Amino acid sequence: MKKNHMTMCLVGIAAAVILISIAGVKSSTVIFLVFALACPVMMFFMMKMMMDPNARMSSGHAPESNDPTPL
Repeated sequence: MKKNHMTMCLVGIAAAVILISIAGVKSSTVIFLVFALACPVMMFFMMKMMMDPNARMSSGHAPESNDPTPL
């Protein structure tokens, strides 16, 4: 499923690049838009990954136990 989603995203990006080049938009404008949109898009995906209950985070920490042992 994820591979299919990534393929569709790449096809969409390629189509956007082709349409932009046909329209004659300056490359400096495109680069500015890419950098301007990079932050919100990354934030969206990070928040989506954080809220996903099936996501696995490998933090390297030992799992927490709920047993109340005194120090």
